[in-house]
Amino acid sequence: MNEDVLRRQLVAQLDGGQAYTPIEEAIRGFPVGLAGRRPEGVRHTPWEILLVADHNACHLGQLVLIRRALESAASRSVRFSAQTAPLGR
Repeated sequence: MNEDVLRRQLVAQLDGGQAYTPIEEAIRGFPVGLAGRRPEGVRHTPWEILLVADHNACHLGQLVLIRRALESAASRSVRFSAQTAPLGR
């Protein structure tokens, strides 16, 4: 896939209005005092849900970096072993 197309799509998704509601809109007017309270019949507090979303976003970023590194290595026909793999040091 063309990287420019991918970037435009990612920006459009992050701006919201496509697959989800932008976070600013989703939490607008939400009473801060209720963020840590678990409503009856619900497994997680609103705060816990935001933490899980943030955690997952971090892992998504890691996967993107790994994919780019692998694609870059493949395009240069470089083969890494456990001894020669770049470790980010």
